Amino acid sequence: MEQGLGLLGPLYLQTGLVSQTSMIMPNAAILYRYLLWITSKVFIHYNDKRSKQYLKVFKFSSVVDPRRLLVTVGAGATVSSVLKELQKHGLTLQNFSSIQEQQIAGWTQVAAHGTGCSLPTVDEMIQRMTVVYPSGGLLTFSKQDSSGNNFNQRLFDMTRVGLGSLGVVSELTLSCSPAMRLRETLSIESTATVAHKHYDRLTNYRHVRYMWMPFTSTVAVVVSNPCHDPTDSELSTVPEGSLPTKPLIDLLLTIKPEFNFQQASSLSFSQLRDLLIDYSPLNVDHIRRVNQAEAAFWQQSTGSRTADSTEILGFDCGGEQLVYEVCFSIGSLKEQSHKDTAFVKELLQLIEDNNIPAACPIEQRWTARSTAPMSPAYSNDPEEVFTWVGVIMYLPSTQTDLQRLQIKRKFDEYTTLMAPLLKKYNATVHWAKIELPADDSPTYKDNLKEMKERLKTRGVPVDEFNRWRRLLDPNGILSNQLIDTLFDRRDT
Repeated sequence: MEQGLGLLGPLYLQTGLVSQTSMIMPNAAILYRYLLWITSKVFIHYNDKRSKQYLKVFKFSSVVDPRRLLVTVGAGATVSSVLKELQKHGLTLQNFSSIQEQQIAGWTQVAAHGTGCSLPTVDEMIQRMTVVYPSGGLLTFSKQDSSGNNFNQRLFDMTRVGLGSLGVVSELTLSCSPAMRLRETLSIESTATVAHKHYDRLTNYRHVRYMWMPFTSTVAVVVSNPCHDPTDSELSTVPEGSLPTKPLIDLLLTIKPEFNFQQASSLSFSQLRDLLIDYSPLNVDHIRRVNQAEAAFWQQSTGSRTADSTEILGFDCGGEQLVYEVCFSIGSLKEQSHKDTAFVKELLQLIEDNNIPAACPIEQRWTARSTAPMSPAYSNDPEEVFTWVGVIMYLPSTQTDLQRLQIKRKFDEYTTLMAPLLKKYNATVHWAKIELPADDSPTYKDNLKEMKERLKTRGVPVDEFNRWRRLLDPNGILSNQLIDTLFDRRDT
């Protein structure tokens, strides 16, 4: 399960797990009393268990409109449950993340994304939404209804990626697409050659994903396009009987002789990687060996397969993780700036120079622009393309609390070292992966100042966001420490 680095607005439980969308907020009971009058639909429930205050958004049955390619869902519905319901009608969501257990409200409020230069962040799927405002009122508005009304249009666009701080989303209508099967191809490039046909891939494939392997020259390239041939059954060109995990098994048997080959070969790729990293997660030489084994795994896994898009685009990300993901513009595809691959090459060098125990993969994706001003991929230019780059460290379950704290501190060091790169490429952190600087650091004030300046430099409308917060949530009911610190109303 992926673990975000921070609590985004009121969208997540105190664990920070991205899969949750219960809402933490001070004075939740005040809002609860106001919400009693909408109990006919029971969207929201107040709970003060363990002296915490929550508002939990519940799901309700999806309403599918196959003719208009729309689905209306409750804010608490998971992405996977919506996909399952849509399958019954021969439909699917236009785009979605590799992990599909997020709830729809949290998923859209932080501008989550899949991959594909023609596919924007998921907030662009919102056609209609119902929002409850602490300042008084329940408003339902849509793209079509808001056109021509500047106030409603701007509020609609700001609320689509509102970090849960502009109102409580209770219902969403999303655009969908006809269900499709995808033909996926996995190939291997090197860090020296991956840029050669880079823009051909971004232009010619619906979905493109790169997995860069620190301490190796390997880049796993995953591309896919819709498969329209009804005779092309769900197949794979990976040879039957092959064992791509053998490099990982061999390394495991070397460092953990208590395992035998039969036991190790019954484990999945992600299970083997978790066991290997668990052996010494902060030892650079060990992580280098694990990454080299993983690179060999991907080299032996090349080939193609055809399956439903839900199966192709979702995959097993492994155990509990710390993830830090950034987003920045690469201009239009016609420009061929190569900023995206240049960024990762500089990042790989930074890892080498600083002996960071950086696990695989560094995952890179692309999206079209978003028209929601708070989205990291916001732009007025419909031709603009954005890249998303995520780095990772794993938190093996057998590690002690102290060991996990040490991993967390090393990851903080890792992400702090990335700050000059972010500034150089005008990158901003994904809202679902952001956290405040460590307040016990002697450079806390400087780090926080730099973080705030980076938001404004990237074009995040901080002052406008704060004005909407004052108008819609004057008592700060929907706020928390992260939001109040990053968007300090005193700065506006």
